[in-house]
Amino acid sequence: MRVGLVSLSLLVCPAAFANGSEWELDGVARVVALGDIHGSLDKLTVLLRAGGLIDEGLRWKGGKDHLVLCGDLVDRGPDDRKVLDLVQALREDARHAGGRVHVLVGNHEALNLVRDLRYVSPESYTAFAPDEDSGARRKAWDGFRKAMSKPGVDEAGVKAAFEKRCPPGYFARLKAFGKAGRYGSWLMELPAAVKINNVVFVHGGLTPETAGLGLEAINRRVQANLRAVTESIEALDPLLGFPGTYAEYLGIARMLKNSTSAAQGTLPPEAYAAADSILKQVQGPALAPDGPLWYRGNSLQNERAEREPLGIALQLLNARGLVVGHTITRSGNITSRFNSRLYRADVGMAYGGKPAALVLERGEAKILDPLTGNLSIPAAEPPTGEGWALSYEHIPDAQMERFLADADVTSRTGLKRGSQRAEIVELKGGRLHMRGVFKDIDQGKPLPGGSSSRYQQEIAAYWLDRRLGLGMVPPVIVRTVGGKEGSLRAVIEPAIDVVSIRSYTGLEQVERDEALRRLAERYSLDLKELMGQAAKVRTFDSLIGNLGREDEDRLWIPRDRKVALVDHERAFACSTDVDASMLCEYLDPDFRLALQSLQIEELRAGLSRYLSEEQIGALLARRDRILDRCKP
Repeated sequence: MRVGLVSLSLLVCPAAFANGSEWELDGVARVVALGDIHGSLDKLTVLLRAGGLIDEGLRWKGGKDHLVLCGDLVDRGPDDRKVLDLVQALREDARHAGGRVHVLVGNHEALNLVRDLRYVSPESYTAFAPDEDSGARRKAWDGFRKAMSKPGVDEAGVKAAFEKRCPPGYFARLKAFGKAGRYGSWLMELPAAVKINNVVFVHGGLTPETAGLGLEAINRRVQANLRAVTESIEALDPLLGFPGTYAEYLGIARMLKNSTSAAQGTLPPEAYAAADSILKQVQGPALAPDGPLWYRGNSLQNERAEREPLGIALQLLNARGLVVGHTITRSGNITSRFNSRLYRADVGMAYGGKPAALVLERGEAKILDPLTGNLSIPAAEPPTGEGWALSYEHIPDAQMERFLADADVTSRTGLKRGSQRAEIVELKGGRLHMRGVFKDIDQGKPLPGGSSSRYQQEIAAYWLDRRLGLGMVPPVIVRTVGGKEGSLRAVIEPAIDVVSIRSYTGLEQVERDEALRRLAERYSLDLKELMGQAAKVRTFDSLIGNLGREDEDRLWIPRDRKVALVDHERAFACSTDVDASMLCEYLDPDFRLALQSLQIEELRAGLSRYLSEEQIGALLARRDRILDRCKP
């Protein structure tokens, strides 16, 4: 009895291109598909050996088999450079042997191309250190020092922040992932989707809107989107003076968009053209939350809601099945959905998950366990799905802000916790569904000794968090819901509150350290990194005068190994006092530099719509006390 993709009846004649497309093939006898690798070279080679695709010398021996890598080869893990080198070599070996290695672009490849480097591992930079150009480092340092030279900022602190931001290997890696680099030029030409034997492979997922473009247009548009953003970023490099982050380039683009200096001829026209291009491309198919690199609805949505859209998407592509990565299965095993029309191949290898491969052969779909060599039938998930779990920090702020602004509010439910009140709203925009928290409370001007509850302070906390480079406060915008203006942020579905490990601030130092040690052990974290996050939480709360933060307002996102902070409606007290027991003994160089560089004019420009002059002054006074207390 045949199981799995029983309706796909794989042809056994020699593989041939279908419809004249380089991304559509029929007649492939055996296909091996892998989910997200994320720099896990050891698990990749174990899978390829077990699947009979490589020999002990890492050379292709799979003959006419086809290997599909469903994106996200890079980030998180230590060996993403070695993974890329191996995959590039195998592509040539396989082609000469009559087989193929299909590499799909994933959202993490896209992030690296647009210089969103939040998930690059320290080991990845180290791997590029031998290729470092000392001249590029000196040039970047000169630009960084010039940009950061402000009153109250010492050069030693600037240098320390630069070295932390740009570790050895940083510039060599940046060059390699640039538009002309060894990896960047290749990644920009990868397809987002391929179809083999009427089965479509894609990193994130497919909506009817995406599928309606057709395979050729999907791939061409994703490639063009990534190329345009990468070229625009490199065109803006001279304005920044040093290699920046995706968020910084978006900030420059918005500034130029709102600037009148174009008419005055103060900057070259190409700078404005590059800024305009970035802002236009930010919702392109390679970066949009519902694009093929990011969409999670196929994997997580209830089958009753997603069955028809998935069916339409497959029909539009003349396909009978879909294989995706991107979204880790809750079980840690490859699973099937929609009566074996969808297979989820991301088993979380970068998070300690056991490696596994999906093998499509003789009309059947089987899971290969590389440790035993056994083939088994993928388990079918319950039709209810695992619930929408769009993790906001995986999507650049600009996209999330736009979704919050444009999504339809389909339902509203009151929520009260202690003295706080809010509404949980259901948000739907295109194929994305999320829950949000809406607050419209505004108790008026803060009192000298404290702060009134005001939704405006939620926006101020988000602005300040991003200005300091922390990334702990979820994106939040001002929006009118039900005729009332307030703050709206997304609910962080996969997070847990830290009440389960006790408060960072409610314990003595010894107890606090022990709680963090237990958390680090539970989630296989680096204790030093975790304690650094906890220190930043305490310092940030001291800075914004939010000393009464409750346990439930500190969230832990296990799979992303980071803290998220919510509920700032009572922050930004007018008092200049800080609780010395909350402050760390040491500040990271980049955090110290960011604090030192805060200037009254910048704070007024960014926060005067949300905070009073007295609140801004108190913020700076608390900043000074923190810098005095914490060692450089």
